[in-house]
Amino acid sequence: MGRKTTLDVQALRAGKLRPYELQGAFDDETHRARETFMGEKLPPQVYDTGASWSGVRLQHVGTCEAVAYNSDKWGGRQKRLFEAFKHVVEAPQDLYAVRGSIGGPTCGPIWVPSKEGVIMPDRIAEMAPLEFIQSRLFVSTDEDNEGVLGEGDEGCVELEPAGCLLYVGYLRTSKSDTSGEPILIVLSAKKGVQFVIRGEELDVTKDGIVG
Repeated sequence: MGRKTTLDVQALRAGKLRPYELQGAFDDETHRARETFMGEKLPPQVYDTGASWSGVRLQHVGTCEAVAYNSDKWGGRQKRLFEAFKHVVEAPQDLYAVRGSIGGPTCGPIWVPSKEGVIMPDRIAEMAPLEFIQSRLFVSTDEDNEGVLGEGDEGCVELEPAGCLLYVGYLRTSKSDTSGEPILIVLSAKKGVQFVIRGEELDVTKDGIVG
């Protein structure tokens, strides 16, 4: 994409998230993901989500096909120039949404992490301002309430939630689990969690989002 702009990231940050102090290897994993993504040592722009997940109902609404974001990690940090980048998925990824984040009716089952034996992240790391998500939304559900994709371009949308940042966090099997499954979280300072993106090969590296 390559377009360069200036952005007020501070205005996008969710004030209700609580910064935390690094205390050990377990606390450090999410911060390391941010350092890896940005490619340099940074203050821990990592937040304790506390009880933010309570009351958040996530519906599996379709697949994620691409994520576009604005980042100053590639040579723009001194001038605070943000460049737009788009990651097209290389392996299947699922898109989960909270009610109202898409702006219309959606199909698909409610995702209950505990049924899979995982817990949502208690810490998330800031990555970049979100530009958009390209998705194929389910157009119906089958007899088992699983989402059904449409034919051709049916259900293909570009989601542009206003004022959102992209974060990374880790699904874990327990509080003492020291490694987890990376997920992307789209969060609005005003509305809270909007979307979650998950994929078996999804990861955050020095080259950006992969998988």
